[in-house]
Amino acid sequence: MELFVHNKKLMKFGTFLLAFVFILNSFVASVFAEEIVDIEIPDDEPNSMLMTMAPMAIGPNAMQAGTMTSTKGFIRKPIPEPTSDDYYINFHYMYPTGAGMNGFALWGSFDGKEYDDIMLYQTDNVIDARVGNNVREYIDIKLTPDVWHNILIHVKADNTVEMFINGVQAKIGNAYSQPQLGTGKMTALGYCGDLSTAAHNGMAYYDNIRVFSKDEIYICEDFNGAITGWTYYTTAFPANPPVNIDMPVLQSVELTAEREGLLVGSRTKLELQGVLNDGTYAVLEIADSVTVESSNPEALVILQEGDVYYAHATVAGTATVTASIQIQGVTVQGTLDIVSSVEPIVYGINLEVETTTLLTQDMTKLHVKGLLTDDTTIEIQDDVTIDSSNPTVVSVSMDETGAFYATAVSKGQTDVIARTLINGKQKEARITISVVDFDHIELSANTGLFIGDTSKIHTTAFLSDGSVLPGTYIESIECQSSDEQIATVTLMEGVPVVSMVGPGTAQIAVQVTFRGTRKSAVLNFTGIDFTNDKTRSTYYTDEKVAAARRNVEIYDWANSTKNAVVSRADSYVALGYEYLWNLVTPQSIPRGYGVNQTYGCLNCGNAIDAYGNYPYRADHVADPWKLECPNCRMKFPTNDFGAYYESGKDEHGIFNPELADRSLLVNTSYPEKGASWGVDDGYGYTHTNGRRYTFIAYYNHWHLWHGGIITTALNNLRDAYVYTGDMKYARAGTILLDRVADVYPAMDIWPYKIADGFLNSNGNSNRGKVVGSIWETGLARDLVKDYDAFFPGMDDQEIVAFLTAKSEQYDLGVLKKSAVGIRKNMEDGIVRQIYPAVKDSKIRGNNGMHQSTLAMAAVVMDTMPETQEWLDFNFQSGTASGSVVTGGNILATFVNDVDRDGNGNEASPGYNRLWLGQYIEVANILDGYDLYPAADLYDNPKFKKMFYSMISVMLTDKYSALIGDTGSTGNPAIHVNKDQTILAFERYGDPLLAQVIYFLNGNQTDGIHGNIFSNDPDGVANDIKNIIETYGPLKLESENVTGYGLAVMRDGDNITIDFGINYEFMVLPISSSSVEVKMFPNNRTAQLEAIQGGEHVSFLFD
Repeated sequence: MELFVHNKKLMKFGTFLLAFVFILNSFVASVFAEEIVDIEIPDDEPNSMLMTMAPMAIGPNAMQAGTMTSTKGFIRKPIPEPTSDDYYINFHYMYPTGAGMNGFALWGSFDGKEYDDIMLYQTDNVIDARVGNNVREYIDIKLTPDVWHNILIHVKADNTVEMFINGVQAKIGNAYSQPQLGTGKMTALGYCGDLSTAAHNGMAYYDNIRVFSKDEIYICEDFNGAITGWTYYTTAFPANPPVNIDMPVLQSVELTAEREGLLVGSRTKLELQGVLNDGTYAVLEIADSVTVESSNPEALVILQEGDVYYAHATVAGTATVTASIQIQGVTVQGTLDIVSSVEPIVYGINLEVETTTLLTQDMTKLHVKGLLTDDTTIEIQDDVTIDSSNPTVVSVSMDETGAFYATAVSKGQTDVIARTLINGKQKEARITISVVDFDHIELSANTGLFIGDTSKIHTTAFLSDGSVLPGTYIESIECQSSDEQIATVTLMEGVPVVSMVGPGTAQIAVQVTFRGTRKSAVLNFTGIDFTNDKTRSTYYTDEKVAAARRNVEIYDWANSTKNAVVSRADSYVALGYEYLWNLVTPQSIPRGYGVNQTYGCLNCGNAIDAYGNYPYRADHVADPWKLECPNCRMKFPTNDFGAYYESGKDEHGIFNPELADRSLLVNTSYPEKGASWGVDDGYGYTHTNGRRYTFIAYYNHWHLWHGGIITTALNNLRDAYVYTGDMKYARAGTILLDRVADVYPAMDIWPYKIADGFLNSNGNSNRGKVVGSIWETGLARDLVKDYDAFFPGMDDQEIVAFLTAKSEQYDLGVLKKSAVGIRKNMEDGIVRQIYPAVKDSKIRGNNGMHQSTLAMAAVVMDTMPETQEWLDFNFQSGTASGSVVTGGNILATFVNDVDRDGNGNEASPGYNRLWLGQYIEVANILDGYDLYPAADLYDNPKFKKMFYSMISVMLTDKYSALIGDTGSTGNPAIHVNKDQTILAFERYGDPLLAQVIYFLNGNQTDGIHGNIFSNDPDGVANDIKNIIETYGPLKLESENVTGYGLAVMRDGDNITIDFGINYEFMVLPISSSSVEVKMFPNNRTAQLEAIQGGEHVSFLFD
């Protein structure tokens, strides 16, 4: 037992109060909302799971770390410390297709205390590196599965590190070298592999691991013989089945020149590459020697400038250039002849053709070009022969003018070779020509159609080489339906269009003719009748809505809340239906919460950091698609993205970058900085220094979706409709929400990688839908609530008329043409998206976050068996990782993680109190829901105890026990939430809760009331008043909270004299506000969502 005394002075409050706090539990750190991934050092494991291999002999093989489904499997081997301060780490690395690479430790050198040199992780095909100060930088070269990659790491004497992949130097972030991660030299190979038991991180093979300097080889592991000294964990072992690649050895030299003919006085750059036996290039900085020599130095001189070689012509003549490379004792050579002249002469030839791919019967002209020493060309025909290596595929002929032609005879591939004599030496040039024919067609369409819908069939004709036959080449298209009672098909401007006329399945056959050859394919179309599964509002029940509308008429605080919401909602209604509908952006516009969090503003740099983590301002109504830096006031992007966006909309009103007019991608805001400066096509702007700025992704994230105009408009229109019943709010909200339902199924953060500059709140899992998986929990929950709120008003004919017109304009199908269809679109496009997205970790947050979202979807869907399946999943045991959620784990959490005193498995009260806030959301959603009464969390004894957990850490009227990383020593803090305690009192009626509420309210009942949906908001104040008259105000006795591990000794009376009445902004009625005010019950704050100067909010108080 340890006694922590925060202040050695005796503290006197009133007469006397002495508090000793005994901490019995150990500190456990927790991360909330944004997860931070540190370099992982595997824990010590039981001997049965961790083993050091005894010497064993195997045939040619490689090391395998992990399997396709394993969780944790890594390797490590201690080695002697390199004697040189400048050394290399080299190994072959391969990962298989489908390995699920997600934070896989590709390389690390752990010396027992820290990782040295560099740490490499792989996610998908992207490598991220941890370098000095544990900074994360991304590697610019991406990996291909099922291919051996030659990785070379150069640990330099100046304490920096470089990296090469397959002989090509990789950028580590924005530079080719970065500070080393650790402070010492490596003493181990590894840890390498899947280091985490939390989830599957991937698998890979390692072979030919070497550590060497230019003078000495320190370690060489080819896994072709005895294996010694390696430590394996679980799923790490010699590869099974065996895989192997030979040790990299220098094999040849590729020597080329920009020109092989020169005028005297000119020069040409020489390119030389050492080619290894694995097909990759050697890194020449590890070479023992590199020499380049001329056989005729009087005519051709070899010059060296740094690492670059040039051939310089001094007099007319011919010389053979020889390049020699020696690496680790192996020497190879390559040669090249270069001609020099005083006057232009022909030294070689090229063979050119208009196209190297021909359809059978096609003909193309062949051109032989003489290459001149003055870097020009001349067409030559005399003394030239051109032959085909396979005349049955391509024949060559010459017409009466001496021109040559290649004719496609049959499908295949062959070389066509031109030959001539130049200065007595035969020169030749060749090209490869492929002959293809009409191979097959493929059909694509939306084949599951509601009755009354139509769908175009997109027909693609393929040639035998996999290329696409242009549509203009097609001679005819025919189509036919197997059952016209279900589906009909007609040609409209050469495109088959299917119309569903009845339920069932019909086969549509399409036949294409080209040059007499016919190819056909079929698609099965299914006609679906549709109805609404949901028949009532189940979150915004008739009872709750009636209570809210009654309360806004009776109580000033409720009326003030309504007025503030209505004021904001009216501003959105005034924008008009067309404007609101067009606000919604699709999957093709990226999202990300940062522009460039490392380097700040494109213009003023890190000066913008003084304005917070998310500093850019915007006003979508007044200045759409523009971010303003609050420091330098420059606006980005510098192009007119709005015009570019509109130019790229397809037939369904969805932005397609392939259709957009790229001539609009020009800097019109600050032309003096260059035409491309600050220009963003949606996928970010990359400066000439390599730094990336994702302006549009940030704008889309913050100013349209997450807290932006789309969600803010929906939430205010929803609340205004609930509080007033005025249809103008339901109409505007339904029209906006319907468009969201069109795009929401396709929304997915996965393509927008961190490595490409797209940051999202997902704990580095790259999962999410509109936004990162953590913040998606709130966004998705609100969308589902919006549907439930607007549900009763969707029969309105004004809504149907507007959306019908949109359906006709953008070919959006039958669902927009009736209230039943509009509801169906929202059920399928929003509500039914939640459950699979939760399971796929696209909607996943901290404890209670995704559970509340799924609970909301289940209750609002209100359809069996779906509702039961979703809620069963919420309560079943399971885990949540960055890749999968196997259960909501609610009941198991209460049993295993919440102690008998109501605390979660955190030591810190600051973190423990967040658990209750999240689970209250789940409880309130399920409260009173009649189709799943067993889900009432208020009846769970552990959940009930959570309302009491923060009472136990109260020491005085202003101080609580500051345990773990809660608060600062000596600072006042009370962690009990008044609104949560009111909620508990309304449910349980416990006098202690009434006393706590009375205490938190300044020992008075004025201002205490239920929420706007309460049937009797004033009843709680009257009940508390009666209890205080009976039991008196709060006086906590000493207690021993054994489940949590806390003992508090309390004595004396705590007399507090407050002057005036204290009000929290959280509970004050809002009389007016220019923008939304968000309330955060967990920390008792109100936040004005201001985006520019002049925004305001006014509160009412007595």
